[in-house]
Amino acid sequence: VPSTVNGADPRVYRIKALMENDAVVVTDHRRRRYERVTDWADADPGMLLHHELRWELTDGDHLVGFIFMATLDARDFLRDTVAYSRSQIRVEYPSLEGASYYYVIPRGDRIFDEGIAIAFNDGARRPAALHEYGHAVMTDLYGNVYSNLPFGEHEGPHSLHTVSDEEFAINEGWAEFMEAVVDDSALNVPSSANADSPNVETNHWW
Repeated sequence: VPSTVNGADPRVYRIKALMENDAVVVTDHRRRRYERVTDWADADPGMLLHHELRWELTDGDHLVGFIFMATLDARDFLRDTVAYSRSQIRVEYPSLEGASYYYVIPRGDRIFDEGIAIAFNDGARRPAALHEYGHAVMTDLYGNVYSNLPFGEHEGPHSLHTVSDEEFAINEGWAEFMEAVVDDSALNVPSSANADSPNVETNHWW
């Protein structure tokens, strides 16, 4: 963002980084987009400026970068592997409910609005963002038609080994698959009770 000094050529600059592109926008619970702006800096013609744009670990908002990059990695994986991409989705952080989830708001049988919420404690857990993006991909591939979505009968909090019906299992299967496939790691998926045992054959809750 250049600024003029006494009507002269632009010499003073600052950089604004926005947590938004065509794939994802990361906002707070009031839907205000996260952004970072540097201090102003003088620049002579031909001079190279160096700016640090980062959230420090002491800043509660620093995890937005992890969430942003995980979502982009999932988008890039699908685009590069199967030539698929979906429209921009909003990710809200931190979730006011203290849980991570994907939601849709239908209007009739069409999806009027949708979004992802990531809990504060999940901000550094890359699989959490991949999981919820998997739900968003499923919704798009099911035509954004509410009655097409396989929600099943289970409602409320759930874990990887929640006993459920077929539709719920399909719904969660999309999300769990996304966790694993983007990083090519089955270890992204196991529950905390079996964190080192991703295989069905050796996992006691299968």
